[in-house]
Amino acid sequence: YHPEEIVEGKDLDFTRLRKAKKPGVEMPFPKLQKMTWGLRKGEITLVTAASGIGKSTFVKELAYHVAKSGHSIANIALETQMEDVAMSYIAMDNNVPAYRYIFNTEVIKDEDYEASVDWMFRSNRMHFFKHWGSINPDTLRAKMLYFAKVLKVDFIVLDHVSMVIAGNESDNERKDIDKLFEAMTQICVETGVGIIPIIHLKRVQGKKLNHGDEVELTDLRGSAGAEQMSFNVWALERNQQGDDKDLVKIRVLKNRSIGFTGLADTLRYNHETGRLKLFGFEEFENNEDRH
Repeated sequence: YHPEEIVEGKDLDFTRLRKAKKPGVEMPFPKLQKMTWGLRKGEITLVTAASGIGKSTFVKELAYHVAKSGHSIANIALETQMEDVAMSYIAMDNNVPAYRYIFNTEVIKDEDYEASVDWMFRSNRMHFFKHWGSINPDTLRAKMLYFAKVLKVDFIVLDHVSMVIAGNESDNERKDIDKLFEAMTQICVETGVGIIPIIHLKRVQGKKLNHGDEVELTDLRGSAGAEQMSFNVWALERNQQGDDKDLVKIRVLKNRSIGFTGLADTLRYNHETGRLKLFGFEEFENNEDRH
């Protein structure tokens, strides 16, 4: 009797031990890129922050950049209508705040609109899930597998975890979050897709997370399952009531592959363009123009 899961050292495929992992998608945030070596497929990269800090805006910036880099994205937005999500990407591509375009489509010229639609949607760089509100976890798993196996997307954005848990009949949130992250881990391993879920923080006595207090792994909502099964955990910190409410810090809380943690880049929200840009790195603008 020899269980198939048991592999003796002499039976290893030694050629695979000389095969390097593919590099991650290079991100437009230099400190985060240096700490993590990019956004990789086959991993769960969890994004968290207090309510209203800008989690969805930050993840859209990531997804937009990944699509511009030639990869495909599946957007599962459970708090926003599918059309609004698509329109926000069109606005982003034209450096217009999403709300301005959603409420007045004339702010973007027809030729610019067509150019954005061509490279993002007609070329199948961006896919969407037409659903709003809570969803059963088993249904979500089936949709994710379809995106990964049939449409062969590179990354899946899930905004956000709490809406999935709300669609479950169980009254055990911790256990439900564990099951969801276990399912997402299996999908990553089985298909090689990268998943970028968004999760809320719990209320922590003595902390003012909406005032920019430091986020820790123990602040994640639910049990330790989200923390343990995610390869990477990135938190956003912003003081909603401070003198400069538009500054947001990126903090790396977990970095399984590389190991570096701590503060990464600081971004500023630009109200004229609706974009998050590096704060204090003027050279980045020139690099992005060349890109």
